[in-house]
Amino acid sequence: MKNIVALLAAAIIAVFSVNAQAEGIFIRYDGSVYKGFASSSSGKMKFDGWLPQQQLSGIYETGDWKFRLKVWNSASLNGIPDKGDESDYGFDVTKMIGNFSVNVGYVYFDMTGPDLHDLFVIVDFPKVAGVVTPFVMFEDVLPTQKEILPGGFLYKVGAKAVVPVVGQPFSLKGYFGGHNGAFGSVPEHPSMFRVDITTTIGIAEGFTLTPEVRRQWAIEGVCPDKTFYGLTATYLIKVK
Repeated sequence: MKNIVALLAAAIIAVFSVNAQAEGIFIRYDGSVYKGFASSSSGKMKFDGWLPQQQLSGIYETGDWKFRLKVWNSASLNGIPDKGDESDYGFDVTKMIGNFSVNVGYVYFDMTGPDLHDLFVIVDFPKVAGVVTPFVMFEDVLPTQKEILPGGFLYKVGAKAVVPVVGQPFSLKGYFGGHNGAFGSVPEHPSMFRVDITTTIGIAEGFTLTPEVRRQWAIEGVCPDKTFYGLTATYLIKVK
């Protein structure tokens, strides 16, 4: 894991030192607090309580390509190592192919138990009626200690849209999530249905606040019927 962190840090330094005068380079920090923490694909509960989360990203955009390096962290407030404590290190690339947006990437999950490798692809389809964007996401989670924590194949299928309410845009996302028996559980097709609602409020140049409500309904197995709440503060710097 330390080698992965070192490589990501070296890559971020290299990108920003070589391209410091280029357009389309950003540094983004997201600091969040959430009530509850669950897998967005399986719906499996990881932590039921308030916890802070944060992410630091380096983003480089050129033409219809977007490259991102990120470090993400979640930490429970009880002082005891548990499933609320996790650090992720990853990179991904987004490319427009015709009217389709394709995002592929890798994430290393550094957890209190055995760690995991995650390979993913997300495809946004052309908008329907100029408003609704269907999407699919596929994940292949590879274990580091299969005998303790198996991996698995997970997926999400859904749609998203931005709807103005009294002049304020609200992002809506609804999707089904399922898996083939990930993390040692039985296969669930699907596991749950989930709706995410967010709206972003500009506070100052480069600084925004985004309240969020997530509601999931269990269909099979490991995930509960649960509502999650969160607030994210984002600071975005464009490097010129």
